[in-house]
Amino acid sequence: MTATVLKTIWRSLVVTVPVTIVVVDCVGYVAKVEGMSMKPTFNLEDDKGSDIVLLSHWASRRFDIKRGQIVSIVSPREPNQLI
Repeated sequence: MTATVLKTIWRSLVVTVPVTIVVVDCVGYVAKVEGMSMKPTFNLEDDKGSDIVLLSHWASRRFDIKRGQIVSIVSPREPNQLI
């Protein structure tokens, strides 16, 4: 690869990585819903696989959570697992 290609890649990474971090931290992110605990709302068909949802950080930061909404938290026992 030439120096100009590497510079172009570097410039795009310098912009893309911080923007992605801010969006995931402030706005939200896409997550898979798996398991039996969310039936019948999600994962209606067993053979279909998992459903995909958008987890929003805005509502939780403003404490604007209402009855009936789905909340995802980090497991106290398994820090790498969302429940």
